[in-house]
Amino acid sequence: MFSHPKPALRNRGPIVDKLKELFAGDLGGSVLEIASGTGAHLEVMKEEWKETVWQPTEYDKDKLEWLRESFKDSTNVRKALHVDAALPGSEWGVPEGSQSIVYCANVTHISPWEVTQGIIAGSSWLLTPTGSLLIYGPFKVNNEFTTQSNADFDTSLRSQDPSWGYRDISELEKVAATCGLSLKERHVMPANNFLLRFVRA
Repeated sequence: MFSHPKPALRNRGPIVDKLKELFAGDLGGSVLEIASGTGAHLEVMKEEWKETVWQPTEYDKDKLEWLRESFKDSTNVRKALHVDAALPGSEWGVPEGSQSIVYCANVTHISPWEVTQGIIAGSSWLLTPTGSLLIYGPFKVNNEFTTQSNADFDTSLRSQDPSWGYRDISELEKVAATCGLSLKERHVMPANNFLLRFVRA
């Protein structure tokens, strides 16, 4: 049995509020969430946007089974898929051009850089022509940490796994450009986080 991480419980409210602001209450027909974890965000988003069909995904197989069991009775949530986001989008088990939004939260700094690259490239394959890729989490800006606590946390992450760590927003923009996407909006969020919105260039 999994319990929701406390940061996920804290940040899901502000994220929902920001999505309401950005999309005027309409997220479109289908949203794919990368690395849904325990489903902390999905739990509230599926209720807020009941007309949207939600596609959770997860790499960790124990959490994948937890997601499938937790949301099996939710009529607007599809069966969670096992997805390695470092792989091409064509291998994620979702039709090309089918998603109005691809969403991920708190992934890029606790996974190898190849995962972030894969998220962006995979989203380009999955999104509708007017779709958006939303990435939430902590980032560096102009190769600088926004706070000393972020710098300290980055050091801690890299000591656990050298392939982890904070990414600079400009690095994501460069990858996006090679995939036909561009950064449309950058929103400052609570607790030194950002919400980045990429759309087709």
